Amino acid sequence: MTISIMVPPELDGTTLRDAVRKLGFPTQQTALLFKSDGVRVDGEFVYPNQPVFMGEELELAIPGFKPSGKKTESDFPRPEILYEDAAYLIVFKPAGIPTHPGRKTAETRQDSMENRILSTGFQAHSIHRLDTETQGILVFARFPYAQVLLQKQMASGAFHKQYEAYLLGRLPSRSGLIEAPIERKHPNSYTRIVRENGKKAVSSFTTLNTFCIDGETVTHVLLSPLTGRTHQLRVHMHYLGCPILGDMRYRTPASTAFQEKHCILSLQLNAFRLSFFHPFLKQKMDIRSRPLSNPFWYSAPSSASQPETGGYPFIW
Repeated sequence: MTISIMVPPELDGTTLRDAVRKLGFPTQQTALLFKSDGVRVDGEFVYPNQPVFMGEELELAIPGFKPSGKKTESDFPRPEILYEDAAYLIVFKPAGIPTHPGRKTAETRQDSMENRILSTGFQAHSIHRLDTETQGILVFARFPYAQVLLQKQMASGAFHKQYEAYLLGRLPSRSGLIEAPIERKHPNSYTRIVRENGKKAVSSFTTLNTFCIDGETVTHVLLSPLTGRTHQLRVHMHYLGCPILGDMRYRTPASTAFQEKHCILSLQLNAFRLSFFHPFLKQKMDIRSRPLSNPFWYSAPSSASQPETGGYPFIW
């Protein structure tokens, strides 16, 4: 892919090599660009150590990811593609499928979103991940620079994710923020807990609907992680005493009994919407996927609007 970037004022007079690096290209990618003769300034060849000036146009023929060298099985299900262009591939991840193959398994044989994409011939790396138990939207970059730019948005808080979930219990208010630090339960544990000395973790919530099932309150809620801790939403809901239904790691005796009684076999958490600024198209992207199916349709169907109708607000 070839992209054009105008030299900004803060890079006026720097060398071409330094300008490319300061625009966000990793050192290895910068070296590949120059090695492949993939850089032009106003359409002309310029040596890497020559200066560039404000307003000049850099044309960069960006290399893609190197083939991994792994041969993946060809019979993986084809990923459901929600959006694609020359820079990004956005897909729907079903519950139960990991984002990446596990380290302790035969990488080429385990079903994962990464292997599903590789088996179609795409060379793409994920921008973020979802827990294996969680369904929803995943973004893959098709070359390293595209990956770097979105990861910068994630670090700055400009990459927004919104989830919906069904909880057992009633939240303390209709909407609010949860600011509760998270860390590992034990040094080698994959389970997280809220602990005073943990890493900062902030989530927002907005109740969509509550209803009664066999004398128990169930809440349909919108959730947004404002930081990026492992299992953050699941830990925060458990901390508030309202575990996400179907969660086998962050459950309570009450939620375990309730989900067994009502045959809730999968985590009721769905990453259904995300928003980011497309760095190459120069426009805001608003990607949506399917909503969760109401697990209590037979008893008390929710009256809330579904995500694709535009009835769910973003909560930041």
